Amino acid sequence: QSTWGHEFCSLGELDLMARVFRRRRAREDEPQAADDVVLWDKKVHLRSELEIFYKPHTLSALLVAGCVIFALGLQADSNQSQSQKLGLYAVVAVFLLFSAVQLPDGLFRRPHPLIWRVVLGLSLLYLCFLVFVFFQPLDEARQLFAFFDPALGKEVILPLYAEDCSVTWANVASKLDIFIIAHFAGWFVKALLLRDWFICWTCSVLWEIIELTFINWLPNFAECWWDQLVLDILICNGVGMCLGMFAAQALEMQRYDWIGLKAIPTIGGRMRRMALQFTPMSWQLVRWKPFSSGRRTGQVVLVIVSLTLVELNAFFLKAILWIPSEHSLNLYRLGLWVAFGAPALREFFQFVNDPELKKLGTQCWVAVAVMLAETAITFKFGRHVFEAAIPTAVKAAWLVFGVLSCTVYAGWYFLVRETGAGDARENALERSRGEKRE
Repeated sequence: QSTWGHEFCSLGELDLMARVFRRRRAREDEPQAADDVVLWDKKVHLRSELEIFYKPHTLSALLVAGCVIFALGLQADSNQSQSQKLGLYAVVAVFLLFSAVQLPDGLFRRPHPLIWRVVLGLSLLYLCFLVFVFFQPLDEARQLFAFFDPALGKEVILPLYAEDCSVTWANVASKLDIFIIAHFAGWFVKALLLRDWFICWTCSVLWEIIELTFINWLPNFAECWWDQLVLDILICNGVGMCLGMFAAQALEMQRYDWIGLKAIPTIGGRMRRMALQFTPMSWQLVRWKPFSSGRRTGQVVLVIVSLTLVELNAFFLKAILWIPSEHSLNLYRLGLWVAFGAPALREFFQFVNDPELKKLGTQCWVAVAVMLAETAITFKFGRHVFEAAIPTAVKAAWLVFGVLSCTVYAGWYFLVRETGAGDARENALERSRGEKRE
């Protein structure tokens, strides 16, 4: 397939193209050899001209890391606590080094495949840590975090947000804290990853319902009505969601033609190219089509339930393991989930849309395992929290909601989809938005 359109190519460019194609056939087992030519300023160039960054350096990395660890080990003092921490950090560093040079590549390529291999290694380490915590007694699990921070391991009093619901500026201003920014940024990222209005709005509204459902278990889930409806759903979630969807649409319409630094004559152009290395190499069109079939509806429901469960685990783990909301560990966990959740969601979308793909992606598999491990810890250590009974009215409301949802979907499936009206509308919308640009 031609990547340079109908532009005229000189004999020298044709010779370069021929050499590139010969190298492709000689290196068919290397994914970097595909699509490595591009037209820039009416000239053909190689995409990856800085090959040193894409060649394996396993032996060099092993020798350098071995020397560094050996030097640090000789300087370790006799302090048992410091030696244990230093040894633990060395183990983590060795495992991440192995991940960087030996783990398989995922679907994400920017800014470098090595970064995403390290992310996969971090998710594996987090999974192993969760499994270790799961086999500890509750008191030992709480004190385990004090090993990293002496301030932890002490009972935490959860803040309450519904003590005063009067609509005054002083009361509203007291709710404008750092978590408002976290809500906004979180929904911007979610919309950028999900790229579906239905899934985003369903997750947003469902979370507020989840908070109302589990107030008896976690009292800090109680919020004022204007806090939930206005600040959370409309302002933080809604504005962040809209900006994320607009950013996704803008990236979808971009033209992605990449060249190496050597092909750019100016220093400013090279600096811009280096900055663009941290942007997507291409942008995959994501069309979930939640109601296109019963199978796809189930897959979308699985995504919504998984996202909600990950957020719910964050609140239960904080309350059960005595970790304050403002502690940096919560930020680390959130950042880690964003880092490996993005490729995991992309791999799941690829798995459910590619009929030739029979195996779930590695990062997606690890993400599901982490979610289940966090849920298992919550269930094991939080049984005293779950002793409070959920009100009968809440159970009845969920039952009515479930029956109505199933009834509406069944009616739509048999009355609308079977007539082809729904598919015709989706196909027309798909044609209007165009195909994937790379």
